[in-house]
Amino acid sequence: HASGTKTATGLFVDVDGLTTGTTTGYGLDVSVDSFDNNYAAVFRSGLVGIGAVPDTAKLDITSTDTYGKALYLRNTYAPGAGSSANGSALRFVAERDGSEAGKALDTLGFIEFFGNDAGGTNQKFADIQASIISPTANSEKGQLSFNVATAGTNGAIDTVMKIIGGDTAATSEVFIAGGLTVAGDMSTLNTTDLLVKDKTLVIGVA
Repeated sequence: HASGTKTATGLFVDVDGLTTGTTTGYGLDVSVDSFDNNYAAVFRSGLVGIGAVPDTAKLDITSTDTYGKALYLRNTYAPGAGSSANGSALRFVAERDGSEAGKALDTLGFIEFFGNDAGGTNQKFADIQASIISPTANSEKGQLSFNVATAGTNGAIDTVMKIIGGDTAATSEVFIAGGLTVAGDMSTLNTTDLLVKDKTLVIGVA
């Protein structure tokens, strides 16, 4: 359009319930069945925005609620009396093209937490990262790391704690880079060996 003002609507749906009694309204209900590949909705640009125009995210959900309750994963399946109920699953998949084997240190996904710094710039303050330690079939090992921004690295993200899978849960490791404070009434260590680098052990500290 060379000049002037142009307004275009790709799809406009307006549903009003004007009758009395009980009404059910669907703004847009898309059902795709009986195909090899089913796509309920396809956005050719690859970006989907809910509540705002997407920026660079594949799915951008914007909310102005107090705690930003923008996304719920709810499972209402009734398993029956005496059976355990299962909640919804949030799955992160890092899948190669199908012919290439996975590699150690492949990153499987991030959960990132951003906020404004003192200068008003939106920065990452923390993230949780999952990765592969060993991709050996039927003997896989994974790692989960918890990372936060630290002042000594100019606000860059650094790993504070990581959980490293072993041959069993008992042989797995939890590494904590910083201090550890346990506020419970009792701490129990069921270990074969206890190794303490510092030869000074202080007990009875108020």
